[in-house]
Amino acid sequence: MANAYEYDVVLSFAGENREYVDRVAAALKLRGVSFFYDEFEKVKLWGKDLIEYLDQIYRIKGRYCVMFISQFYALKAWPTQERRSAQARAFQSSSEYILPARFDDTQIPGVLPTTGYINLNEYTPDQFADLVVAKVKEDTIVNKAPIVSRSVVSVGFSIDSIPRINASLSEIEDTALQSMLRITTSDYSRKDTFPHGLQGGFFDKTNDRLFYQIERGTGIRNFKIQESLSLGRNGSLESIQMYRWQDGNDILFDIEKTIRHSVYLFNFLCRWQFALSKLLNHNWESSTVSVTATMPKNTILFDNRGFVDTDMEIAHFNGVDEKSNGSLVLNSGACQIPLDLATQIGRLLNFVFNAFEYSSFGKKRFVRLADEDIIQASQFLMAKVS
Repeated sequence: MANAYEYDVVLSFAGENREYVDRVAAALKLRGVSFFYDEFEKVKLWGKDLIEYLDQIYRIKGRYCVMFISQFYALKAWPTQERRSAQARAFQSSSEYILPARFDDTQIPGVLPTTGYINLNEYTPDQFADLVVAKVKEDTIVNKAPIVSRSVVSVGFSIDSIPRINASLSEIEDTALQSMLRITTSDYSRKDTFPHGLQGGFFDKTNDRLFYQIERGTGIRNFKIQESLSLGRNGSLESIQMYRWQDGNDILFDIEKTIRHSVYLFNFLCRWQFALSKLLNHNWESSTVSVTATMPKNTILFDNRGFVDTDMEIAHFNGVDEKSNGSLVLNSGACQIPLDLATQIGRLLNFVFNAFEYSSFGKKRFVRLADEDIIQASQFLMAKVS
């Protein structure tokens, strides 16, 4: 997205809101937008006079400034410095420069209450990143992001290795490639790999992370899967699988593909952590694994393989704030016992499936995967891996 500015977007925020902004930055990276985010610019910032340097960033070098407004933003020194530089630029500009995005209704000096803003409580970081891209592209369809979000279901895994390591990016890449799963699929004994993005996907990197992304067809009309994978030098992993499938007005969540992705991801994680441990002479003990599913209310659970019995009723997503999440600690010992690993996978997925509700003989029920179902699925899938 070339223009006269060094950055399409510069991000201004308080540290207390970094978790959300960090995910926006990762999404913008995958979408090819040039942007300033301090976490990705550590080497450039090292040794600089930050007051002078950041003034140049927020006053001159960006096409737009996204201002993440919150109660913390109004109180902190560095956001105030960034805001003043951005407002000096906005005062001299004939077109909009500051793009307010609000976590709450905190009033910010110089930001008029009549200025159009985005309510961040209504958007996931991925959805908000789509809005930023639309703005950068000067897309006049202002409702584009909300419309797209109605047809998108995503399941993301975040994994932190304990204790953390310090590897080079080349070591991260080499061990990841060594740890790929090579799968013999059931259709014509075709060979496949996992993670798909490691072989032939979109690739990018920062000082601390490698990013891979790929979009795949499924052989079903109007159904595509976008997979993104991020690997950190500290041994952390982020994996997001997005389902773009809309049949009429029904948004469908495919339980089979989520199980398949989860089983392969956990086994890839185990292989990768063991490969890193061996290379770095490092004792991997455990990982903290969290899952977050984001989908519109009333998303329908699509269960093609019969993993879940809902008495022939339709199960709908009924999570809080259109999200369902949970976490667990994966001990390295579980990676060596397929039964234990499958049980851990089932526990994590149940945080997602328990948000699906259906009616059974007049009573509300919640979907739950049985241990034996996920164990059977894991054994079937891993039997095809070499």
